Amino acid sequence: MFSRELNPNLVIIAGTLQLDDVQIIYKVHKIIVHKYFVRDLLGVRIPDHDIALVLVRGPLMFNNLVSPVCLPDDRHFDMETVNNCWVTGWQLKSVARGPMPPIYHMVKEHVRYQTLATCEKFYPENLRKNVICVTNWGKKQSLCMGGYGAPLECQDKRTKIWIIAGAASFCKPSCNYTALFTRISVGQGEEGVRNIKPERGQSFAQGQTSKRNFPDYRMMAQGEEVEPGEDQGEELGPGQSQGEELEPGQAQGEELGPGEAQDEELGPGEAQGEELGSGEAQGEELGSGEAQGEAPGPGEAQGEELGSGDAQGEAPGPGQSQGEELEHRQAQGEELGPGQAQDEELGPGEAQGEELGSGEAQGEALRPGEAQGEELGSGDAQDEAPGPGEELGLGETQGEELDPG
Repeated sequence: MFSRELNPNLVIIAGTLQLDDVQIIYKVHKIIVHKYFVRDLLGVRIPDHDIALVLVRGPLMFNNLVSPVCLPDDRHFDMETVNNCWVTGWQLKSVARGPMPPIYHMVKEHVRYQTLATCEKFYPENLRKNVICVTNWGKKQSLCMGGYGAPLECQDKRTKIWIIAGAASFCKPSCNYTALFTRISVGQGEEGVRNIKPERGQSFAQGQTSKRNFPDYRMMAQGEEVEPGEDQGEELGPGQSQGEELEPGQAQGEELGPGEAQDEELGPGEAQGEELGSGEAQGEELGSGEAQGEAPGPGEAQGEELGSGDAQGEAPGPGQSQGEELEHRQAQGEELGPGQAQDEELGPGEAQGEELGSGEAQGEALRPGEAQGEELGSGDAQDEAPGPGEELGLGETQGEELDPG
């Protein structure tokens, strides 16, 4: 029912009421004209099947200024089932003068449906049933001042849904007569509007809208070449995703530090989701060379930084018992100095869990040459004399050789 003609010089604008403030432009891909359309070059004959489809590059982006309207249910649409009809379109405000183009402005008029019998009083021609007559008594029809193609939108009496009933087609030059609209339903046959196949994956479905304020954005239609950093429908900066502005190196939806991105590869010593110091593990700050679950460094206990002379629990000073308050020896979780750790290797002359004085055994201070619990003579050990060839130093206890002091 439709033939195809291509006019590459036409564009579609949307989302504005002033032609000098155009924000959304679609390039025309195809113009699909009804194959029974009769062109009247003199403008005195009522055109027949005056309807066409315009296929644009990319889906229309709907917003608060651009929205769709429903088609009639079928080709036998009856105007008696609708009321509250409006015509919207561009009206010629001033003609072209010299290099200046003609000026149009948007108009909206409330109109009333007229039967064909009423229309024929003004148009003696034999009107076909594929036209709709409307009037706006008392006012000149804006249709005759450049509003051809304007939609006739009416509200269904039963469903209250707005539908497009016709497209402006003809009006007598005096502008005092009823205006004629081509029924949209004439293109709804088996080969009509509803059966036009989308091309190259395009469709007549609603596209996504930009998150910016309407209509302050430049429309990039689907299928066209897009500038670097741009997504369909808006211009984006470096590292940005659609609908929001992000700093360089950031991932969508969160603010990240330099060089970080969502689920990115982490640097040395860093855990996912946070910035950690050198050699640190997730969730806590550790000393140099420490990490969660790893082998502690020299003299360090797992997961904590300990002070000098401290072991897990506490390290009593000379003459102090376990569990007392310490001044220089701190409890678990505090700082330990080099060479100390839980159950660490003890230095010369020291017993487990405490620092001992020179020549001391666990629990008491001994004089040089004494063993635990008794005073021993030089070279004596508890209940045993040194064997032949053995020599014990000062401060030695049974079974081990101690350094002097």
